[in-house]
Amino acid sequence: MKASRFCPKVKCLDGFEVSIQASDMHYCTPRTCDAFKYTEVELGYPSHPSGKIFIEDDLLLRPFAELDADDNDMGIYHHVPVALVRELLARHGGVASGGMPAGIYLNSAGYPVPELR
Repeated sequence: MKASRFCPKVKCLDGFEVSIQASDMHYCTPRTCDAFKYTEVELGYPSHPSGKIFIEDDLLLRPFAELDADDNDMGIYHHVPVALVRELLARHGGVASGGMPAGIYLNSAGYPVPELR
């Protein structure tokens, strides 16, 4: 078994940041380390430096939110389909820096792009 690895937080061109993770310790599919391609990943703590909450982001992610006993959003989003992750990143201008698991983006031949670090 390979050790779990964590990707650095992704920062988008507009300043939006989010953690995108996938391993045997995260809410993802497949739930393993170093998969060739993930179909669902875990997102954590999306934020914008302006402090602004984007209602579109909230509506997109809310169905995947981990909630506490009082139904407050805990900032972790389980099994988010990679198509929604792509949409979220595109809404914020695309990725400027950071890292993400393999398979979030596909190359022109339809193969997963290796993880970004």
